Amino acid sequence: MGCDYERVVAAIRFIVGNFPGQPTLGEVASALGLSPFHFQRLFQRWAGVSPKRFLQCLTTECAKRLLDHSMSVLDTTYQVGLSSPARLHDHFVSLEAVTPSNPEESDQETLLDECRTEANCLQTIRI
Repeated sequence: MGCDYERVVAAIRFIVGNFPGQPTLGEVASALGLSPFHFQRLFQRWAGVSPKRFLQCLTTECAKRLLDHSMSVLDTTYQVGLSSPARLHDHFVSLEAVTPSNPEESDQETLLDECRTEANCLQTIRI
């Protein structure tokens, strides 16, 4: 079982480190040397959510930080690796039951680094 735990930890680290690229199930599974089917079941069992849901939560949390710091919805969408503002809207509605706001611009690189740092902190706390 320790091996499964370590695989899930590695998966979380991979997702956190690559979330702006929105890695697919297959990409994460491949990085761990597992089939997508096996990885999906393993992650769900240990993390309590699917890898897709975990990535959506991580993306939405980072987007909230960027929007709180006055980044536009369009810029935020691209900074967190989504293809369109509609995808960001879908994330907010499904996870937060609200729509994203449209504040003014801010320092994008610093905020994206802060999101990664916060994600690493969340990862450490929950692991």
